[in-house]
Parts: sequence; C-alpha cells; structure tokens
Amino acid sequence: MKSVKIRTKFDYRAMKYLNLYLLKYKRKTYLLYSILIVLAIAFGIYLFISSKGKDYLWPIVFALVVVYTTVQAFSIEKNLDKQLERFFNGKAVIEQIIDLSQEKLTIAVSTRPNEPVDYDWAYVSEIVELPQFYFLFVNGNNPIILDKSPEAFVEGSLEDLVQIIEEKIQTKPFKKIEKDIAKRPITYVHQEVEEVHKDETLDAVEVESEVVSEKESEETSVSEENKEEVSEKENTSEENTSKEE
Repeated sequence: MKSVKIRTKFDYRAMKYLNLYLLKYKRKTYLLYSILIVLAIAFGIYLFISSKGKDYLWPIVFALVVVYTTVQAFSIEKNLDKQLERFFNGKAVIEQIIDLSQEKLTIAVSTRPNEPVDYDWAYVSEIVELPQFYFLFVNGNNPIILDKSPEAFVEGSLEDLVQIIEEKIQTKPFKKIEKDIAKRPITYVHQEVEEVHKDETLDAVEVESEVVSEKESEETSVSEENKEEVSEKENTSEENTSKEE
C-alpha cells in the first residue's frame, strides 16, 4: 500500500471545521444548552406555582435565562467566526506535512521543519470523517487534521488515503458526518504575514551578540588608548615642572 503525504494549513477554514466539530459533537454544546433551557423553564414554573402566582420576579429571571441561552445556542457558529477573525489577525498560517503509512504517522510543522514527530497508529484513539477533512484524535484529545482537498496532497491521492483509513477504522472508533456542519459561508481572507522560524530567530540573536561584542571590544581599546595618552601627558608635565625648578 502506498504512503500518503498531505499538507494541511491551519487556516481559518481548517480551524473553523475543527472547532465546530468539537463544539457540536465532541463537547455536545447543543445538548448542554438544551438541558440548561429545560432546567430554567422547570425552575421558573416551580417558583411561580409555589408562590401561588404572586411572585413574578424569579419566573422573569429564568425566562431571561431561557432567552439568553437560546440566542447563544443559535449563535455558536457566528461567535466562533468572530473569535477566529480575532485569532488570525496579524498571525501567519502554520502548515503541517503529515506522512501516513500503514505503520505510522510522521508530522513536520512549518515552524520546525527539521524536527518531525512520529506517532504509531496505536496512539490514534478515534477517527472522524467530514466531507472536507479527516480528524485523527491522538491520545483522546489532540487532533491531527488531514485535508481532503486535491491541492493538499504532496504525494499520493485521496483514494490512497481512504484505503489507509478504511483499514484503520476496522479496529478504532469511527464517526462519519456526511452533511456540511458549517452553515455560514467562509469569506475570511488571511493577511500576508511573514513566518519567523526558530532557527532564524537564533541566528538573529547570535548576530546581535557578535555586534555587541565588537562594539564592546572597540570601546575597550579606545579607552585604553585614552589612558595611555593621559599618562604620557602627565609624565610630560612632570618633566617640565622638574626642569623649571
């Protein structure tokens, strides 16, 4: 079986689909909101009945809680879009190169291209398929994003990737979502921001240190020359004084 090499960009699109899946399916946010709404309604009715229809304060408070929670439940994607726009403002898009084979996964991050990390398939605890991505959850919570777009494949094809995944899901939990979980269109355009690599940063620090060292050495040599000039002048003045006497 062929190995597959995929370039995944951690851009607005990838992060939106990942977070939407986590919110809607992994963390079951809609279910939590529904439970909160039911409890608020139940408490409001109970307090209204227990007061024999005389106390309207708490029923009104719980009614406001129901309205607020309902609005938040229907605004999950809209709020996520705002958060992602703030997150990517002025930030470069990081890329991962994921090399998949039957035996292991090798991941190299664009900020550390010379430090790849290997994962055995045994560490992959769950596989999720969306129309746009595969999410491989390592050790339960850490996601590896596999972009299914044709341009993401550096080596191999989507058919090769599907073949590898189909073999692995025979022994691992697998969830397939066929519908598009994003309702709002993605119109965000990333700014062009230069990515600073770790090695480049170290080089910059080393060069800076060298410049400082050179300046210090020059200043030291100049100060020594000044000292010599001052001592010569003092000796000359002493000789002149002795001659005058």
